[in-house]
Amino acid sequence: MPEAPGRLAPRERTAAVARVRRAVATAADRRGVIAAGEHVLIACSGGPDSTALLDALARLAPPRAWRLSVVHVDHGLRSGSAVEAGLVARLAEHPNICGIKESWGKLSVVQEIIAAAPKHFQTLVGSAAIIEPSLKLGAVGAILALADVVPDLCVELYEAALFGNSARAQEIQKQIAPVAQKCVSELGIAGVKFAMDRLGMFGGPVRSPLLPLNEEKRAAVISALATLHVPAAH
Repeated sequence: MPEAPGRLAPRERTAAVARVRRAVATAADRRGVIAAGEHVLIACSGGPDSTALLDALARLAPPRAWRLSVVHVDHGLRSGSAVEAGLVARLAEHPNICGIKESWGKLSVVQEIIAAAPKHFQTLVGSAAIIEPSLKLGAVGAILALADVVPDLCVELYEAALFGNSARAQEIQKQIAPVAQKCVSELGIAGVKFAMDRLGMFGGPVRSPLLPLNEEKRAAVISALATLHVPAAH
């Protein structure tokens, strides 16, 4: 039977997997990316890239005494990446899967995952739009692109929620919403980088094939940042 379009034949597949494993081994052993005996946390979305990395690390781990843990990252960008709460609950039973980063930005999904998973399983969110309500539901934290732009506010929101100051947490949530929407959701990497540059940090240029922001989009980022009353770099 001929292979489906876009799929490798078994022999080609075996060779491709071997190349990935050799590349990871080279990075670990010759470049010192991962030292012997280290605990490695792998973010895996289930897509081909992260799955190939997970496979390579699992194969290479025993002789190097690595301890591997896996966090499933539901980034919400790839069709089919959404994870049902029941599947998360089953994954949570594995001793080396310690949590999930849920990035769809849907509070109902966060709630379902927290309700289905055991108490030791850690749920983090990747959407700045729902940090405060997610923490209230039982999420343990967040991994945010917005934290590159306004780290202090993100930490303050987390600490306010952690210590029961819900009024302050809700206030900051409202403050950061327009910045998260404009700089992250709408403009992506280029928006985050320009916002960092604008605030005196180093975002730097985007890499091809991404394009830098045009003047109109730069003005939109500047306007969004102005709502935070954070001084721009001079």
